[in-house]
Amino acid sequence: MAEPTLLAFNVLIVGPLGELADIINVSQIVAIKVRSAATGHDAIHHISRRRPHLMILDPHLPDMDGWRVVDFTKQKYGEYGVQTVIASRTLDRMTRTVGQLHHVSHFLTAPFQSSEVMGVIDAAIRDWERQHAW
Repeated sequence: MAEPTLLAFNVLIVGPLGELADIINVSQIVAIKVRSAATGHDAIHHISRRRPHLMILDPHLPDMDGWRVVDFTKQKYGEYGVQTVIASRTLDRMTRTVGQLHHVSHFLTAPFQSSEVMGVIDAAIRDWERQHAW
């Protein structure tokens, strides 16, 4: 698989997190292609067709537990095949614990700050490049 270039880093946002897509799109970084999935089933469909480099997920989805999406992603692409960030209006201790067990790389809590969101994406890009360096 080719390394991500300025036109190839794919981010999938899963759940009612439209403001995150807005923050990323407003940043005008052409290196990031953002796709959104409102439900777990939509996310699984997207993940089945194209591997995201980064998935930003609200674990409280309307149609299923968001951790099922994480499990599906790990089954398809391996334990560390897709970096996962949990983003939610509320992050309780249980969500953080389950996230750590699923090897979540970051947690974001609303209200989302553009500098924090972009910092997480920058870290994800650097991590992915390190993992896939020649």
